[in-house]
Amino acid sequence: MIRRTFVLLAVCFLLISTITAHADLIVPPREPHIVVSNDFYMKAWARCTYLNKHDQRYCANGEGGFVSVKEDPRSEDEIAIIKNNEECIVICTISLRDSIWGLVKDYNGWVLINELMKNEPDSSP
Repeated sequence: MIRRTFVLLAVCFLLISTITAHADLIVPPREPHIVVSNDFYMKAWARCTYLNKHDQRYCANGEGGFVSVKEDPRSEDEIAIIKNNEECIVICTISLRDSIWGLVKDYNGWVLINELMKNEPDSSP
């Protein structure tokens, strides 16, 4: 009797493991060490273009000597500034109102990409 119960459970387990679940679920590509608590990002993450690790490094290059960081690209309020020549990491970009904005990792806010300069990795040995 015990053997018959064991065989029946084994067969049920094998049958259950063959069932495939399907779902339309999009999960934003996040690295475990990146935590984003930006409200605009949480609403617009599906429209963002995510950058690979080699394309994330930029330097601030604003006309006034700094770049404004905003919590929401549609807002005029700045939450921080990044002085020119300071490096920043851009996680993703989004196109809004004919401008491209980048989400800056350490500031948890958005900057205009045209106010940043691509920081190429050092190629010297």
